[in-house]
Amino acid sequence: MIRFGFIIGLLCTALGCGNDETTSDLSGSVSRVYSLSFDTTRSLMTEDELAIQYIDNGAVILQIVINRGQVGELEAGTYDLGMVGTVVGDRPEASLPDFVSGQVTLSTFSNSDGAAIEGSFAATVETSNNQYSVVGQFANQLTLVP
Repeated sequence: MIRFGFIIGLLCTALGCGNDETTSDLSGSVSRVYSLSFDTTRSLMTEDELAIQYIDNGAVILQIVINRGQVGELEAGTYDLGMVGTVVGDRPEASLPDFVSGQVTLSTFSNSDGAAIEGSFAATVETSNNQYSVVGQFANQLTLVP
């Protein structure tokens, strides 16, 4: 029986069973002033930008945007959002505080419709009185929008 458990463990490791790296999440100190609850994520790419969206009840509550015109050829890698993008968000009860700085890492990326996209981001946002952090991971499929 121990041998069977060992084999299952090896298979899960090799096949990525329960791999936390492919989950999407949001966290950070900004949750004190802005709800980070969400249902799903999606990634949309137009000719001008890549948007990674966190969605709650059908509404986009947080979005990481990379301006493709400022990046050139988009590929896997890390991007300074202060230079080539932003993080924005809005809910009926509040807006995400203003974006200050951050970065996004695309660990898996291809510009093909339906391709896997995975990565993470970290940003600083601020109100007139305080700065807050917001961080997250995302994993979904890219949708090309004409």
